[in-house]
Amino acid sequence: MKALVAITDFVPTAEENKLLDRLFALGDVQDSGMMISAESAASLLAGSGLSSSTLADIWDIANVEDHPGLHRQSLGVALRLIGHAQNGAIVDVYLVSERMIPHFCAGDRDALMIGRHSCAPC
Repeated sequence: MKALVAITDFVPTAEENKLLDRLFALGDVQDSGMMISAESAASLLAGSGLSSSTLADIWDIANVEDHPGLHRQSLGVALRLIGHAQNGAIVDVYLVSERMIPHFCAGDRDALMIGRHSCAPC
């Protein structure tokens, strides 16, 4: 129940909205505008460099309703949690309300890199 409350209370900042728009468009390979598939979401999130167990924890919080993928709001929650985890925090539902933007650099879907990397600023 805590995770559901965190997701419904999640309000992205203007900076997060720009990032969400870009990454959701990359992940929405079926151009549904509603949800990115679990496969697309996993591909995006795997580029974070985080461990599979950390990503599983993030997925469980972001996809609390157990959809077959991530809605835009859920992707935003996942991205915020990735930012916290990239900065050394242990993933917890309470971090959803604390703003933290991960660094993303996306030239194209295959070149998406999340977190610490050596690409030029976007």
